[in-house]
Amino acid sequence: MFESMMDVEIAIPRSFPEPLASDAIDLEGEELRIVHVGQGDIAPSTVVWIPTLATVVAGDVVYNSNHLMLALGGPEEWNR
Repeated sequence: MFESMMDVEIAIPRSFPEPLASDAIDLEGEELRIVHVGQGDIAPSTVVWIPTLATVVAGDVVYNSNHLMLALGGPEEWNR
């Protein structure tokens, strides 16, 4: 490992995020739409709508305060 913190190489960012100019992103000819959904875990929250695939990429916005680990329980536990 490293002998001291002075031996640590730190990456220098080459690009930085910028605010989107609109709610649409072109990705290799496909339109991705940013949809503002209000309150998720935090507000504001967004999801990505991909019209050509009829798909939403939502992350943790979709679970609506329910615990994500449902595999070890059943419907009785899910309603708690």
